[in-house]
Order: sequence, then structure tokens, then C-alpha cells
Amino acid sequence: LLDNMDGITAGTVILALIALALVGAALNPGAPMNAFAALGAGAAAGFLAFNFSPARIYMGDSGSLSLGTMVAVSALSRGNAGSIGGFDVMLLSALVCWVPIFDTTLVTVARLREGRPVSLGGRDHTAHRLHGLGWSERKIALALYIVTILTGFFAYTVWTGLVRGFYPVLAAWLAASFTLGYFFLKPKLSSNVK
Repeated sequence: LLDNMDGITAGTVILALIALALVGAALNPGAPMNAFAALGAGAAAGFLAFNFSPARIYMGDSGSLSLGTMVAVSALSRGNAGSIGGFDVMLLSALVCWVPIFDTTLVTVARLREGRPVSLGGRDHTAHRLHGLGWSERKIALALYIVTILTGFFAYTVWTGLVRGFYPVLAAWLAASFTLGYFFLKPKLSSNVK
């Protein structure tokens, strides 16, 4: 669902896979999934050179779904490594993948509220909403990269034990996410993206 504007999917996948490879390298240096994540990031970087705005190639569903699967497998393969348990691994994996999860949730809620089929394409994604506010494609991609870097860094620090007790910060992040989602679903802004 995230591949709706130049460079967004490839860039966020690169950053998420780098975060997951770094987590793996810190917790289990010899694990094959570390190489899998690093190679996936490298492959996506090679593609991003041609996909960043203005794009010369378009990824399409098969590319974005393959990259999404790669991120999911890399995230879930971390298991109960380090100082955290299975539930926290799931939360941290979701945090690394915040950009696509937020976008998918936003689109699903918006379409259900409007009585539209969730599975049909549309111009109601996070990137389209930011574009409706006057942001350029490059600015949107860079903003989503920054968010992915922040979520990846935070997840890394918790996963590797550098930070303990992350639930208050996670709760604040969720509150900010709900606030942003509410803002994006406001009727005035939603009317710009249908």
C-alpha cells in the first residue's frame, strides 16, 4: 500500500532493514537473517537510485509486496533475543514498521468511514494527504525517511538494552499517531485527497 509516490517504499524499507540488521548484529552477530536484512537494504538502495523523485522506474505491487515481506520476516525473526520478550519484540517490530502500518491503518479507516471498498486504490494515503497540504514529493519522502530513522533508532536502543522501560515513550508515540490520524481524517483535509 505504501508504494504510491516516488521513493517512499524503497527508502523506508532500506531504513527499516538497516535498523533490523543492526539489531541482529548487536544481539546475534552470526545470524543469517542479519545478512538477509543487509542484502535486502542493499537491493532496495540499488532500486532507489532509479525510483527517487523524479522516478525513472516504478516499483509496482510485486516489488512493494516482496519488500514488505522481507521487512516482516526480518522483524519477526528477531525472536526473544536480547533483554526483551516476545510481546515486546512484536511491539518493537511494529515500531520499526510504523510508516507502512500508519498509512495502511489511515487508509483503511478512511475508506470504511466513507463506505468505500478497502481493497481498491485511491489517493487517500498519507503521502497524498501531505501532497494536498502543498508538500513536494521529495519533501514527503524525506519526512517519511526521518520518521523511519527515528522509530528504527528508538527500537534499536530498546532492543539492545540501551534504554529500558519504553512503554511510556511508546504510549506517547501512539498518542501522537492517533492525533496525526485524526488530523488527516478531518473532513476539510480528506476532501483534498479523494
